[in-house]
Amino acid sequence: MIERVTKFYSTLFGWQIEKNTSAGFDYYLINTKNDVDGRASSYSGGMIKKRAPADHTVIYVPSVEEYAKKVDENGGKILVQKTEVKDMGYFIYCKDSEQNRFVLWEGI
Repeated sequence: MIERVTKFYSTLFGWQIEKNTSAGFDYYLINTKNDVDGRASSYSGGMIKKRAPADHTVIYVPSVEEYAKKVDENGGKILVQKTEVKDMGYFIYCKDSEQNRFVLWEGI
């Protein structure tokens, strides 16, 4: 399961995800090194095995439509198609390969 979801995010966004066990449990460090339209879009933190439902993460991308195609191609699912937030941008609501929810955000 964790191998599949780390592959999903690595392939989708080009992130480097490394396993770390120094805390006595498996923790996956995420290095994004991404920049969208001159703004930092890195994801600060990592992943652990989900124990209960959690809030979703918002990920800034240059084009929600472009990344929505990649979500489908990599085993994810689009829950809400491109939706406008007036004077702010667009979002697409998704699930990853393990049914975790996240949002793709394209600012204007």
